[in-house]
Amino acid sequence: MRRVARSVLALGLLGTLAGADEVTTGGNLRLEHSAPTHYSHVYTIYQIDDSGAFVLAFGGGTHVGDAYDVVDNRGYVGRLMVDHVELRGCGDARYFDVRARFVGKPPGRPVVESVLALAPARRPPTRARVLSGADVPDAPEGRDGLQAVDIDGDGQADLLHYQFHTCGRHAVSDDSAACFETWERSENGWRRIERAEFPICDRG
Repeated sequence: MRRVARSVLALGLLGTLAGADEVTTGGNLRLEHSAPTHYSHVYTIYQIDDSGAFVLAFGGGTHVGDAYDVVDNRGYVGRLMVDHVELRGCGDARYFDVRARFVGKPPGRPVVESVLALAPARRPPTRARVLSGADVPDAPEGRDGLQAVDIDGDGQADLLHYQFHTCGRHAVSDDSAACFETWERSENGWRRIERAEFPICDRG
């Protein structure tokens, strides 16, 4: 498969999950318990081709048969169905290396590098596309490491996907290798609905 996310850190060196500021390393917690308007997870796709993709997923409840909607900066790409889930990480902290295949109509065009998986799959977001951080003037944690998703095609970001090398002031560990955050736009601004922190597993 063609590699499309060069910024993703080597997965063999990553591992711990954390879902909220007050949760100890190795935990994972949804920060917003009410049903989100569109999606509750935004995952990084690190390899993709016409047949399927490999996805870095976190949080609980990742299973074979789950479906993701795939979006890039040109629009809606298609739907993935999970075929294989491999648990990875170190200690009590885990993430999921997911292999998934396209179902229904395969992608009708090449997929560009700014590509994300949205879960759980809903009605196909045919007007959705990925925006750059520069297109989000009100981004709550700045624009570095940010990709955004416009779900309804109005030109405004509805979901934010941050990838940091550390969790900064939110960190629950002082040796983080990477941190992912998902934010959702609400009537009162942005609210963070999920965070996953990956500390370094091999310190040798």
